[in-house]
Amino acid sequence: MFGYVIPYDKTLPETAKNEYKADYCGLCRCLGKRYGFLARFLVNYDMTFLYALLSAAEPLQPQKPCFCPANPFCKKQCRRTDKNMEFAADVCVCVSVWKLRDTVLDAHGWKRLGARLALLLLGRKGRRAERRLPEFSRLIAAQMDKLHALEQANCPSIDRTADTFATLLQGCAQGATHERTQRILSQLLYHTGRYLYLIDALDDLSDDVREHNYNPLQFRYCLAEGQLREADKTEFLESVDCSIGMAAAALELLDCQSHRALLENIIYYGMPSVMKGVAAGVFRKGKNRSNK
Repeated sequence: MFGYVIPYDKTLPETAKNEYKADYCGLCRCLGKRYGFLARFLVNYDMTFLYALLSAAEPLQPQKPCFCPANPFCKKQCRRTDKNMEFAADVCVCVSVWKLRDTVLDAHGWKRLGARLALLLLGRKGRRAERRLPEFSRLIAAQMDKLHALEQANCPSIDRTADTFATLLQGCAQGATHERTQRILSQLLYHTGRYLYLIDALDDLSDDVREHNYNPLQFRYCLAEGQLREADKTEFLESVDCSIGMAAAALELLDCQSHRALLENIIYYGMPSVMKGVAAGVFRKGKNRSNK
């Protein structure tokens, strides 16, 4: 997954940090129970954030000790599985399958071969997740088709391309029980999705230019040695920051019974910190568990 929706350690209370770890380990365990051991490798911070959002309007689920394959000599505290965690696990598998399919279409060499192998290993598990979330799976297919069409046309609009993934993530709001919560999460997830797509585009820009992959920024702006000029970067980051602000505004409307401190930390501090780190070229996805 993307790996840009993470907490900011410096301002994260210890209780919220422990909640986050329990959510992450609980989601990993849930993936294993629903889709087998290999599905545990799909666990990521973005889907942990989704679980925290979906469960925020409900009382916090208790924790329990559980076995961790990555550290078999030390038991972890895991959040107990509930419908929100099962939904997040199903979404995680669905999105991972489509991301692999996209890699097969766009990548080359060993990267494409690795994606093909991963798809073969997921196989029936991916189809099982799609059967569990048929409406969401149809949404993913429609949005990915739109994105591929825009890529083929070398679309210079960052708004049109970002809208495809933002709308996809917005569909996760269907996991909320109450209508009011769905409306709030719909806006929050849309702008989180927009932030994710645009930050990923900025982070991958130099690699995409070198490997001749589509990136909306190279068609929207005039690049200097494969990078945005400072004036263009400032304009671009203002657009990304606007989406962070809209996500924060939606969070203020959410009636949180749990995860309030964690969600505020991620949106108010984590996402802006990641944005600045990517812009400065010092953030490395997959290597930062949380920002320092």
